[in-house]
Amino acid sequence: MLDAGIRTPVPLEELESHLRDEIERQMKTGLNAQQAFAVATRQMGNADRLKSEFRKEAKEARNWKLIHVIWAVYLCLLTSGFANVLFQNGNLTSAQRMSGLTALAVFNLLTVTGRLAYRLFPVIPNRRIRTVTVVSIGVMGALWLTIFFKAILPRVANAVSPPTVVTGLWGVMVPIGILYALIVGIETAAWKNPRPVAE
Repeated sequence: MLDAGIRTPVPLEELESHLRDEIERQMKTGLNAQQAFAVATRQMGNADRLKSEFRKEAKEARNWKLIHVIWAVYLCLLTSGFANVLFQNGNLTSAQRMSGLTALAVFNLLTVTGRLAYRLFPVIPNRRIRTVTVVSIGVMGALWLTIFFKAILPRVANAVSPPTVVTGLWGVMVPIGILYALIVGIETAAWKNPRPVAE
């Protein structure tokens, strides 16, 4: 692997750990250590193939981090925009403004929770399954927004019109923050705890 250009310790440690696990698994099937090593190294592939896989995964990790940074900037702009609306709206009382700011604070807390608490999330090493899971969470978010704006908010807005913006913040930002935390937690768990798997 060093000859193939993989010099950073983390990928080499991951490969060694995976190789040791596979050797142990092969030995449990009745092979001796030398046979188990031969089977395990053959299954892992040659150095050039592994190098290519690591480059691909490193590129995907960089892309994921870039998307995360762009999304975080967008969320900050969104939050500051909503905070501005709260302070510009003359119909809101101080308590309603405080409630709206609390909803924004909870939303921001949730957006970092997934990244920081990734150890609490399941590791889904298979990219396809992870994508289906993340898309399903996104669909749940879209479904919730549709229900909220079509069925819930019109009833609340008719009943209490001044705090509609506050109700909207609690009904939209907090659930979206929870779903975002789930997506980020699942993705971060996969990147921070990679488990080689055939996909």
